[in-house]
Amino acid sequence: MSKKAAVFALALAIGVVISVMSGGFSAQERASPPGEWWYQSGDAWGTRFQPADQINAGNFDKLKVSWIFRGDNFGPAPYTNSR
Repeated sequence: MSKKAAVFALALAIGVVISVMSGGFSAQERASPPGEWWYQSGDAWGTRFQPADQINAGNFDKLKVSWIFRGDNFGPAPYTNSR
């Protein structure tokens, strides 16, 4: 190993140790704020989960359909995998 490579490796190791000791590496937040999906699948890990704390046994029977996907917008011969 050349002297230049050894110095670089030592500097890198010292930088990692300092960063770890100072709290530079921290865990990423798994969840988006309540009610928001910051990613296509809910969070960075694709869990597709959002707690529905507003729905309970007392108001479950009052739920209504809020959105329906209509496939007829694709024309007379929609793709076979869009069912």
